[in-house]
Order: sequence, then C-alpha cells, then structure tokens
Amino acid sequence: MTTGDESRINTSQAEPLQQGVSRSDLSGNGAAPPGHHTAHIDTPDGRRIWRDMLDHAPQLETLIRYIALLQARTAGLHLPWYQQELFERRFFRVPSPVTGRMIHSGEARLAGAHATIFRLPDIPGLLLASTGLSDAQLTGIRSTDGRPGGTRRPAGTETAGDKSHPIDAILAPGLNATLLFGAREAAPLPPDALNAFPAPPQAVTSAIAVYDPAIAPDTLLPLIHEIAALPRYVAPVRISGLPASLTEIAARLSQVETDGSGPSPASPLTASGQVVFRLG
Repeated sequence: MTTGDESRINTSQAEPLQQGVSRSDLSGNGAAPPGHHTAHIDTPDGRRIWRDMLDHAPQLETLIRYIALLQARTAGLHLPWYQQELFERRFFRVPSPVTGRMIHSGEARLAGAHATIFRLPDIPGLLLASTGLSDAQLTGIRSTDGRPGGTRRPAGTETAGDKSHPIDAILAPGLNATLLFGAREAAPLPPDALNAFPAPPQAVTSAIAVYDPAIAPDTLLPLIHEIAALPRYVAPVRISGLPASLTEIAARLSQVETDGSGPSPASPLTASGQVVFRLG
C-alpha cells in the first residue's frame, strides 16, 4: 500500500508554484512540431524533449522523482504502487508537473500490445504511460546537477515487482513528444498513443484490469492475494482475461471481482469514463 507514503516525499524542490498550463501549450490544440519524437531522458534527444516540457511543466522533475521513489519502495511486491491505488479508489495520486501539488489520475486506456495511457484531468496537456517493460531497471534523479538520470539495479537483485508494468513515460501531445524515464529497452508506444483521449475528460464510473499473458504464471497467485488484501473505498476493479484456474481462485476471494476467464474482456475497453489498465 502507498497510503501515507507521499506525505514523507518532498515535492517542493523546484521553483515556487506556477500557474496552470493552457490546453494550447501541450495538448495538441495549438501548433505542434511535425513528427512524433520519442527519446529516453538520458539521451541528447531526451534532454531536448525534457527542456521543451519544462517550459510548460516546471515541476516535471518532482513528478518523476515521486514515481521513481514509489516504484523503488514497492519493487518487492507483485502489484505496482499505482495499481494498488487504482484497486483501492480507481485513481492514483502524483504531484502536478505544473504546481507540485498532489493531483489525481483520470481515465486510462490500453495502447498497443502492452502499454497503458493515463490521463491527468488537471493537466490536459500531459499524459502518463506504462510502456509495459521495466526489465529490472528503475529511474533515479541525480541531485548533483538537478538533472534526471537513470540508474541500473545490480544484476541478481531483481524481484517480481521489476517484471511488471511501471509508469515510465510522459507524453506531450502538443509537442508530439514522448519522454521515457524508465528502462532504456522499453517497447515503443504505438503512433496513436498521443491521441488516446480525443474526447474531453469524463468522470470515472468503472475500472477494468486486463490480464497480460506476458506476466509469469508463478506471480499471478501472489498478485491476486495482494489485491484481495487491499482496502476498498469504491466498487471493486474488475479483472478480465485471467486463466480459468486463477478465475476460480479469485472467485473465492470476496474482494476480487472478475469478468470470468478467457482472452477477451466481457466489457468494451474504449468507452469514456473508464480506467482500463494492464494488470501487474
């Protein structure tokens, strides 16, 4: 669980609080450079995207620090920190990349084979993403010069939590840019990821966790038990596509709700007002 951890994380390390970002700055409604640019933050191209994003989101480093710290703290668990919060209340909390104040995530949709795109209703010009690969790498921030930088975990210290779906990318539709800040080997996002949410933000009314067959089978049972142990503040997140054997086990746990077994979710995954994410 991550409840309470964020109160001990310093999210005020940059300049004084800034005013909000207009939709025309980053959301794609204004003039955007041609072509989709994707780069890791530890590369020259990534540094350029980083500087462009900072012009509109001065607390971007605070956001990345927060995500990296929580991912490091929960690396020994099978369920990523943000999914713990999604199962508890259908949203997760992060510092605003504009003000540094805590904000909530909104709708989420799947993209490509393994990715999930998350909306930030208070910051319409930026999206968060899980590319679906972490490959035992976590992101750190170099405090010596204030610039972000990646850190590789020592070989042999990986845990089940490293092989999940960490949040590892920031998308700026208005800049046609994606900044990766996790594993360098992260899978590329599909071209339509920047346009995952063509409609205005909607209130979240349901949440679905979709089983990813790439998850190692021996991690599924402890993952299900982690979910069952979480508190609930809203209606349960439905889990879709579990193997039949896991569906039977989940059915015995009162805190876990499933759509039944099989590769295809029983509910549509593209409707507005939904949080749809890849499990684990």
